Amino acid sequence: QHDVEELKRRHIEHLSPVADRVDASILRYRMPGFMLEDIHHQLGAHDNMDRLSEVLEEANRVRQDLGYPPLVAPIRQMIATQAVNNVIGGERYATVTQELKDYLQGLYGRPPVPADHELRRLVLGREEPITIRPADLLEPQVEGARQQVKKLGFDPSDDTVLIHLMFPHLAPAYMRGPQPEQKDGEKPAAAASKPAEASPPTAPPPAPEPVPVAAGTQSAEFDVEVEGEIFKVRVSGAGLSVAAAPGGAPSGANSAPAPPKIGEGTVLAPMQGLIVKVPVKPGDMVKLGDVVAVLEAMKMQNDIVTTVAGKVAAVYVKEGEVVSPNQPLLAIG
Repeated sequence: QHDVEELKRRHIEHLSPVADRVDASILRYRMPGFMLEDIHHQLGAHDNMDRLSEVLEEANRVRQDLGYPPLVAPIRQMIATQAVNNVIGGERYATVTQELKDYLQGLYGRPPVPADHELRRLVLGREEPITIRPADLLEPQVEGARQQVKKLGFDPSDDTVLIHLMFPHLAPAYMRGPQPEQKDGEKPAAAASKPAEASPPTAPPPAPEPVPVAAGTQSAEFDVEVEGEIFKVRVSGAGLSVAAAPGGAPSGANSAPAPPKIGEGTVLAPMQGLIVKVPVKPGDMVKLGDVVAVLEAMKMQNDIVTTVAGKVAAVYVKEGEVVSPNQPLLAIG
């Protein structure tokens, strides 16, 4: 027992908060320990551990909506993520992950009980779930991959083709094998083996004459805001100098645009993440439940859906932009 306690003290930062105790939540909420750990990690990432009991209750409601699927990977992570989104976002299914959409589409198979019809309509819109075996939708890929391996110049054996199918970006480097390290400034072997072509000597360009710069001569100037105070930064021959901007405000040309107003039709980011897709533009008509943005957070893509119907009045973000929680993404008028 002493050895166990010593190991715990030495590796306490790597221990799960639910791994070293008897947790009655496993029986109370009817979910496995791994799922409890998933929820702990996600709430910790959002700094909302005080809402643990709400999320545990919501997880069972989400599972009921999905038709009581077995709580194994990746279904348990999907339910845990959706429960956290529902509680922290303040509105159920205002944000849904791509994995949840695929589940309701039938790409994970048929659940023990049909999923909630209203939820399916909200997430899928007019799309209908598939009624066939999901694997039947996959196109044959082996022969195409074998041809790609041949084009890359490698032996198209079954092992090589399988590696290419599973890891298409890493497969070429793996199949080439280890390469000798190239030192800084060293030319590649292929390039070094070729004789250098003689070229007529050229006179070196004349060195520019140094121009004396006065200590106070200005070469660049811009405004910097630090904790609400505006500073004017000048880059001069003597270095960098900082001075408070007159009037305490930047000029009109450099002032930041006013933040968009939040109204009834404003779609907000439910969490911090990366905008990977904005499928709408100003002037587009959207219906209730349409996907208006895709936000990637915690290694999952989340569909941001609209809760009102109407015309897109403005789009405030672009693809590739990192957004903060509750940041306006677009407005629907």
